[in-house]
Amino acid sequence: MVPHGLVLNRKTGVSNALAVSLAVAAAAFLLVSCSGDGDGAKTSADDSDTGKAPAAAETAGERSVSDVTFVTLGGEEKKICDYGRMILLVNYIETWNADSKKLVPIMNEIQRKFGRNVTVLGIVTGKGGVSAVRSFVKANDVRFEVLLPGGDPGLFGRASRLPTTHVVTREDELFYRLEGLHSQKQYEDVILAMYRRRM
Repeated sequence: MVPHGLVLNRKTGVSNALAVSLAVAAAAFLLVSCSGDGDGAKTSADDSDTGKAPAAAETAGERSVSDVTFVTLGGEEKKICDYGRMILLVNYIETWNADSKKLVPIMNEIQRKFGRNVTVLGIVTGKGGVSAVRSFVKANDVRFEVLLPGGDPGLFGRASRLPTTHVVTREDELFYRLEGLHSQKQYEDVILAMYRRRM
């Protein structure tokens, strides 16, 4: 299923149920390049032990984030628009956060499977500085690009829950936001639903 923390796109009217249907169809279409069992660790956003519902996420709308700026670990400024016509998964994570560490292997695999069309980014504030972020990248075998915040987060806002994943369209528009940790399959369902919608 598409995760409960998923944001409904009011502009397109894509509901969770429709997103699931589209994801199933798209999965068949992309089976050759996107095969996998979709297993994921138990998530903090779907706590079956406590019965807690996932945190609600306010609707993002589908508005441009092309000018949101980040900084590379080498000090170079990068904007969302610099990534060209790629679907982006912008993950706000922290070096000290347990669920951020659990997200890394999931995003590593998503980057591997969808790499021709999807770019995964990790945004880390890095309270310990660039050296702490570099240590995090090495210790957790991060295989996607890690950046530092570059100022005003724009429509991404401030993450109220870690990790928070923003899905950005090829047109640099904010499409979905998922709060908390989800299974690999749930992240892939979002990507496949958007693939199908844009085909």
